Amino acid sequence: MVSLKKGGILMINNFTPFPILETDRLILRQLETVDKEAIFDYQSNKENFVHVEMPVYKNVSEAEAYIEKNEKWSVGQ
Repeated sequence: MVSLKKGGILMINNFTPFPILETDRLILRQLETVDKEAIFDYQSNKENFVHVEMPVYKNVSEAEAYIEKNEKWSVGQ
């Protein structure tokens, strides 16, 4: 378990294994490599970030790198 302090909020990383939360209309789960195309589709559309400053991806490898970064964070590396 890793404890981080961000903006005065204590964040505890205890997602091992990462939980799957499911309702009738939604499934929340850890990102997987198979999600790279969907992430790229969303993240490469600059219209999605009109009011928010986020990087606009230019290729799928950026989505893959994002997934890898999140996998490492979720296990506290």
